[in-house]
Amino acid sequence: MQEGLAIPSRVEMKAAWQKVEPFVSTRRAAVTCFVAALAVFGIESIAWPLAPGRDAATYLDYYVDMWHAKPAYPFLMLFRTPVAPLFYGVLLQVGGPVLAECGMALAYATSVLAFALAARRLGSATAVLTAIVLLALPGYGALFHQVSSDPIFALTVALFSLAVIDAIAAPSTRRWGLAGLVFAVMVLTRPGAEILIVVGLVALVLARPWRARLAATAAYVGVAAAILLSWSAYNDVRYGDFTIARGAWAGTPFYRTFVMEKIVRPDNGPASRKLAAAVSTDLLTKPPYAGHISVDQFFAIANDNMWSDLVYLSDRHFGWGSNYTVLRDAALEAIRRHPKLYLRDVASGMWSEVSTPYPRPAVHLQTASPGAARPSKAAPAPPAMFPGIHWWLSSTPNGRAADPARVARQLGEAKLLEANLPDRSGSPAVATVLNDISRVFQRMEVWIALGLLALLIRRPRGSLTLVVLLAGAVLVLLVTLAGYGPTPEYGLPFDPVFVLFGVGALTLPRRRGV
Repeated sequence: MQEGLAIPSRVEMKAAWQKVEPFVSTRRAAVTCFVAALAVFGIESIAWPLAPGRDAATYLDYYVDMWHAKPAYPFLMLFRTPVAPLFYGVLLQVGGPVLAECGMALAYATSVLAFALAARRLGSATAVLTAIVLLALPGYGALFHQVSSDPIFALTVALFSLAVIDAIAAPSTRRWGLAGLVFAVMVLTRPGAEILIVVGLVALVLARPWRARLAATAAYVGVAAAILLSWSAYNDVRYGDFTIARGAWAGTPFYRTFVMEKIVRPDNGPASRKLAAAVSTDLLTKPPYAGHISVDQFFAIANDNMWSDLVYLSDRHFGWGSNYTVLRDAALEAIRRHPKLYLRDVASGMWSEVSTPYPRPAVHLQTASPGAARPSKAAPAPPAMFPGIHWWLSSTPNGRAADPARVARQLGEAKLLEANLPDRSGSPAVATVLNDISRVFQRMEVWIALGLLALLIRRPRGSLTLVVLLAGAVLVLLVTLAGYGPTPEYGLPFDPVFVLFGVGALTLPRRRGV
């Protein structure tokens, strides 16, 4: 018989793993993982130099105006939260493109290492496979090559996952308090994560005395509440609005029902009629709407610019203190009228988030500043396009237009920051290879399905931890998709959670309980 490639037996593989396993729990293993992540980031940087991402302009605008007593756009300062602007602003201002890319490399490597350490808390094999899979997902790495809140949120998700796994594996008041701290930072990066306050309830089901369970939950909720209430108080003192982030009801669920489903109509209920009356007496009497569109046509067309005008209209017509409750109530009336359509679209959006790879083209030199992304209301356009009247974030408490001098100052300072971004183009060839890998491996629905199946069949140790992380990721995505359409950057921060869920369910030893 012709000799072929020898396939190691199960006994031989077990013996080999027993030699490798002690290394997984050492500091050298953690350093190796971190260095490998830095190397992956370096390769990806050939295709994707750091460049403006989603809403980059608003984060840079926030940073430059947070140091001024009177900002150009008060709504912008209340809508955005401070973590991402401070992260990018300091790096770009202090160290320019080199420090900015180094900072993002460290953020990516820290995220991968945090998930590897979280997986190691459950099992050595789980840690190794989780790290390997994450390093082989170019889509997740691509997230860290853009200026937006998304990569910083991904970093906080990684740290939160590690803190929660640690708190469940070895529960204590201190560990649950630390998890609450990381949760608060996550909310100050992306406020939609507020729903994860419920994770503190997990401490109540752990096998500990009731006094210890209550203390752990109180520590999680108390630390988070102290930080978030302090931030709300800061917003109240400086901008006159006690809130973590203003404008939630203007987006969720109103944006989806108005722009995407187009089911907000005047005859849906009293709030809808109230909104339609304001549109008729206010917006439709001004260009570009005047003489070209009726109230029914306005709600039938329902584009982004019209939504922007409605947010501005709500502040002016119903009062800054109304906090978009009319928009919220109109959206709820639309959902009650068309529940199946709304739920179907949210479910479709969730499927898109977990099943769509993230191919990203090679980055080319930027020819315009992030500030150019801000809608221009002065540009002429045919009436049929209805470019709108107002940029929604330019709304002010007193209804007056933003001060031109402050706007010019903000634009100038933001341009200086943006000029510190890398000035090189990426490699299309490298981007093509990385995107091909993403199309093959970045299928989160597979990891979720494998994990659920393995949980039912194997019932591995650590099942509660895996379910908590998966449920948290799904909750945040559902809250986001309740107001907005699917966007890859919404789901990418949770890809490591889905990978850890699948890998853990498949590799952890069988045992009942946590």
